[in-house]
Amino acid sequence: MRNWVAIGSAPLLEMLAPLADEHRRFGNAALVEVPSGGLVQYVQSVSTPDTTVVIAESPSQPSVRERFESPFVRTSNGSSVFVSWLRLDEERLRTYASRAATLLNRPRNQPRTVVLLAAREQRYLQLLDELAGIASHSTQLSLFRWSAERIRPTRLTSAKRGGW
Repeated sequence: MRNWVAIGSAPLLEMLAPLADEHRRFGNAALVEVPSGGLVQYVQSVSTPDTTVVIAESPSQPSVRERFESPFVRTSNGSSVFVSWLRLDEERLRTYASRAATLLNRPRNQPRTVVLLAAREQRYLQLLDELAGIASHSTQLSLFRWSAERIRPTRLTSAKRGGW
């Protein structure tokens, strides 16, 4: 069973409610109010294996992202969790949550595509390799690995504006 938890301030979590509802269709999902000073400690205390923790941060506040070496975190009790960050204001977070919930609601029998993007720095390329290795075990995914060596920044920016 999948476990999904979003942590952050109450106003930001409120924007993620539709996404949490969609995640509940597939497993456990929760919105947990955590003060900005307790975000790292919360992640370290997760005891349920196979948990994804989404940290909702205000772009006007300092990020805790630098406090994690990798999005794959071994917690204090030995569980492994995946951590991601959303640094968006309330309006953009609401739009993101709505779009993500729509994507999760797609029919399950349609082929899925994952595009992995990374900068040229070695730590990003190593993370890209790690994510590609995990995704390659799924027969239901088409995987595209686009590191900075393969695509120029101007083309990437243009493609992102076009909704790719």
